[in-house]
Amino acid sequence: MGLDTVELVMDLEDAFGMEFPDERIYYSKEELKLSKLPPVQDPTIGEMYSRICALIHESERPIPADSWARVQKCVANVLAVKTDEVRPESHLFSDLGAS
Repeated sequence: MGLDTVELVMDLEDAFGMEFPDERIYYSKEELKLSKLPPVQDPTIGEMYSRICALIHESERPIPADSWARVQKCVANVLAVKTDEVRPESHLFSDLGAS
């Protein structure tokens, strides 16, 4: 993973006030069960958002009403794209240019 993905995780952690293990944002639970993680493919922002919500839920905290807006803002800021370009179906690398 490149610098964009590391910076994105840090921004998301700040936005939600909690730590997110990188692998839980970029990999599904099924992938994490493998003995060796595959290279990060090209997750959609919707997939990442779902994983973030699951992590918040697991920490027994309520999911903020503005959680999607927080994710959009973080992705847009880190990747220098417009917020409206950050949609659930947008792919982190191929659509939004993350490195």
